[in-house]
Amino acid sequence: MACYLALSLVACGRAQSDAAAGAPRQGVTGQTPGAPHGLDPTPADFARMGEGFVVWESNRTGDWRIWIRNLDGSGLAQLSPDEGDRQHCCPHVAPDGTRLTYLSLPAETRHQFPLDGLEGELRLLEREGGAVRTLVRHARAYGDDRAVVWRSDRELIYVDAQGRPTLLDLDSGAARPLLDEGLPHHGWLVDATLRWAVTAGTALIYAPYDARSRTVAARSPLGGCAPYFTHDGEWGFWVAGAGGPINRIDLATGRASILLGRHDPRMSPGHGYLYFPMISRDSTLFAVGASAGDHDHYRGNYDVFIAELDPVTLELASTPLRYTTHPATDRFPDVWRAPLPLGRLAGEAPFTVALDAGRRGPWEWDFGDGTRAGGERGEHTYQSPGTYSVRAVQGDLELKGQVRVAPAAPPAVVEVEVRRAGVEVVVRFDEPVEVSGAEAALASRRPIAALRAGEDGRSLVLELGEQLHAADRLRLSGINDRAQRANALEPVEVEVPAPAWPTARDVVVFAWETANRPNLVFDTLLGADRAVVLEARGRGRLDHDHALVLGGGSFAATQEAAGYVLARTKASSTFSIEAMVTPERPQGGQPSWIASFGRGPGARNLALGQMGDRLVLRLVTIATPKDIEPEQLDLGPIPLGKASHVVVTYLPGLLAAYVNGKLRLESDLYQGDLNRWHGYPLVFGDDPGGGADWAGRLEGIAIYDRVLEPGEVRESFLRYRELVAARPEVGRLRVEGRVVAVSTPPTLRQISPYREGLVAHEIEVDRVLEGSYEPKRLRVARWAIQDAQALPSSAAQPGDRITLTLEPFAANPQLEPLFLADTLDPAWDLELFYAIDE
Repeated sequence: MACYLALSLVACGRAQSDAAAGAPRQGVTGQTPGAPHGLDPTPADFARMGEGFVVWESNRTGDWRIWIRNLDGSGLAQLSPDEGDRQHCCPHVAPDGTRLTYLSLPAETRHQFPLDGLEGELRLLEREGGAVRTLVRHARAYGDDRAVVWRSDRELIYVDAQGRPTLLDLDSGAARPLLDEGLPHHGWLVDATLRWAVTAGTALIYAPYDARSRTVAARSPLGGCAPYFTHDGEWGFWVAGAGGPINRIDLATGRASILLGRHDPRMSPGHGYLYFPMISRDSTLFAVGASAGDHDHYRGNYDVFIAELDPVTLELASTPLRYTTHPATDRFPDVWRAPLPLGRLAGEAPFTVALDAGRRGPWEWDFGDGTRAGGERGEHTYQSPGTYSVRAVQGDLELKGQVRVAPAAPPAVVEVEVRRAGVEVVVRFDEPVEVSGAEAALASRRPIAALRAGEDGRSLVLELGEQLHAADRLRLSGINDRAQRANALEPVEVEVPAPAWPTARDVVVFAWETANRPNLVFDTLLGADRAVVLEARGRGRLDHDHALVLGGGSFAATQEAAGYVLARTKASSTFSIEAMVTPERPQGGQPSWIASFGRGPGARNLALGQMGDRLVLRLVTIATPKDIEPEQLDLGPIPLGKASHVVVTYLPGLLAAYVNGKLRLESDLYQGDLNRWHGYPLVFGDDPGGGADWAGRLEGIAIYDRVLEPGEVRESFLRYRELVAARPEVGRLRVEGRVVAVSTPPTLRQISPYREGLVAHEIEVDRVLEGSYEPKRLRVARWAIQDAQALPSSAAQPGDRITLTLEPFAANPQLEPLFLADTLDPAWDLELFYAIDE
């Protein structure tokens, strides 16, 4: 029997029972897999999980230490040693299960995540014997309590003090950064296949990593926290909202789905609030922390649950089983499962296996489907789909294995994507494919220069002979899956979408449609698609369409995105800037900047703004005197409270402005090239340093390195208008009333690691000023914390008079990842709204 099954005490000498040694305990509410809710787990339930163990962070002794329990329920013990006031976090188990890494942090991390990220000593701990040694003196987490990826028993990836993912050879001690530059405070963590990177600092982002160029091609952020990868690099998973759900993302396609829902019925009663997901190295076990609704990651009563997992689909294969019952906080588990001697095999029916027991002589084979055989090797063909337990017996020796057989099916197209500014089409399938015999033709007869297999093994890449500007149809044939008995895809015709917006994709250098869109730009310097990412500042937020809501805050482009705009436009000395602009109100006697490419007065490249009810522009060219604010150009009136499509183009000596596809003016006010442009920040809704705050709504922002022709401007306006028209309409109310009940407002510590949160209030409606609403009461989610700052709504009291503009909470998907403090008594008959004007 493996040594970890006999483990009961480790070096620190402290053992403690959560349901001692796997025996049933009165009051434990964990579930037996497949059994009714509320039943206590039994030793037989634990035994079904196989050989292995789970480790996690726990503060049950007053300090954060790493704890362990075997999958059979035995061996509960503190694993990391006592170390004064230092705190232990981020456990991750080596592939062979004999040791693990963790971070040792300063004492001040006992009660709250540091806002500037976790940093400490990276330690290596031997599971048997408890020996500890320091691997790295200064290492970081990537933005949450994860700090390491094991590539093999010899190599691991950690985040160094500069926020760079770094490959460490444990035998030689050699360390090699995988990026030239890291992230401030929080780092990128690269997966074991060196294909993907993730960070969970100011935003949660999964992005492609290129080992040759040592670069990360940015992607649009996701809401939530605690992301990680499966070891094979196929999937990512994370907490998509406060308390769940736990989502998974197919990293190759970007398609996301729910792995385990918040308050999922498969969880035991009172444990539906989910955090801290982790998947075992072989993707057969899923571990998660769950509470009754306590969010506080330092004081909440979280327990650790483990369920079996289908490694291909990442669907739960059993009911989650509870492994801790202590009232302290048990969080961030990692689970290790011993490999089966005969392995875990998978394929499509009919599926033939040839199993080798590794020992000569006759064996008795039981293939789990009613078939038995004798012989030195276990050879068998499974005709029917299912999961089968295999046994090989020789005398007193018994070996086990598992075979999963999926139904036979041809590959199916799951996505068609246009990349590289319209000259590359990627067709993705739901399983690995063989494309050596593939044939493809476009209905438009547009030439296809080459066909090749995608690096993920599940895609076909078409290199086009010319750029794609319109939608097309693609005929495919000659594609098979990689099953033992190949299944052929019948000849099929699929839609190839045209890039709907922006239209001139070959010259776009910045494109941000809305926050829930990919927002990809082909970066000619990087040689790959890169997402444009905007970071909220102050009270900048998103609306129900994921457009920018500005006024009291702003959004900043990343330094990488701003630098690319500078490089391309400065080289061409021409540009076009486009946006859908909805001013909220007239602005004052000084301009309020809708877009500012600069640091402030006397130090800017370009600024598009509003003064009164008119659009204004300032542009620096080679003719602008140094350190002098350029002359302001009036672009004409812009309607208030209504969206307008605005385009400004410039080539030396001629500036043109368009509104809603029509030429508004031409001007020769500005002369000369753009060689005076500098590497300034690119900010929307204000100047970078503040003081020019603009109030309104902004989306569809694009910058090009050439002048758009009038026909292109008109086409872009029409296409974006179609995108807007296709959106569902969201009803709106404006009410006067009185606050009659308030939830306990959240604190920044309570919602950590989040930096923004909402609070629920109950309102008695006195008068409906806009819209229609019959009930006399409603509930509303109001901003309590934003950008780590408490807002006036946090101090609201019963009796306060209030006027609010409201939308249904359910119609605002941008709020789903946020923490909502709701301590009001249940009232299912009252609809929940969201206050959009605070």
